[in-house]
Amino acid sequence: MGSCIPIIVTGANGFVGRHIVKRLVRDGHKVSTITRSTGHDIDGISENFQLDLARDMPNPDWLSGKETLIHLAGNTGGNDADSLIENSENVRMAQNLASAAKGAGIPKTIIMSSVAATPANQTAGRSNRYGLEKAASDEVFLEQLLPDQKMLFLRPPAIYGAGMKGGIAPLFKLTAKGLPIPLGLASQPRPYLSVRNLADLVSHIVIASGEAWGKCDRKFIEVHDGELVATNTLIRYIAAAQGKKARLLPFPTGVLRAVAKMLNKSDMVSGALDPVVIGQSALLQDCFDWTPVEKMPDSLKF
Repeated sequence: MGSCIPIIVTGANGFVGRHIVKRLVRDGHKVSTITRSTGHDIDGISENFQLDLARDMPNPDWLSGKETLIHLAGNTGGNDADSLIENSENVRMAQNLASAAKGAGIPKTIIMSSVAATPANQTAGRSNRYGLEKAASDEVFLEQLLPDQKMLFLRPPAIYGAGMKGGIAPLFKLTAKGLPIPLGLASQPRPYLSVRNLADLVSHIVIASGEAWGKCDRKFIEVHDGELVATNTLIRYIAAAQGKKARLLPFPTGVLRAVAKMLNKSDMVSGALDPVVIGQSALLQDCFDWTPVEKMPDSLKF
């Protein structure tokens, strides 16, 4: 791409992290990583530092000389549900990493937030636990990094692609087995983001001009595939990509919600039925000359 940028990435062992690191390495950048676990086997990285970011602060020397920090590490499992938001793993990781980034004077930081954090910035009572934690984590970077340290926050919806374990992965498993799915009436349009689109966007951001970074500094940027897709349509797309026939049952959504509440699965059902308010930020095109490289249903063939 004509430039070799020194980059350090947290959470590089995760589903999203692996795709992004592979893309950055392919683009010719010098990529270092911070991972909690061993077994990092992505070819082409310069170095890997093993650290539990929720417990310890990285050595600022690890970040010294890096032009861009990409923070992907996070906990989506909800195992901090009984703790205070400020004591959650997500917030502790942000505190430790932001402190190290400040000490190293790293010029640019990309923080992977979530569309779930947007309601937390508006009306805290409407947000789920994960959204509150991500919003609080974003605030840590805003408070700690210095004015001349540029940062931007990406707020994607559910991310999908090869190797995913959460998100819409259960729908892939159900359709592959030919099992009936009681979401025939789940017609609310919802946003999704393919991991290939996300990696392509990050690739554009890291080589963007200083002027572009200036326009996006401290901005929350919502991003998705470019089209909203209803859950019942998504299931039909998935089945077609697998060469299967979708077996959708028209269960009333009120019944589904009631059953989910009894089974303590309300969040899962809400994730299929509820609308998600999201925009496609004009900054993506204006600052980074980026538009999605793939859309459903083609993006579901992996």
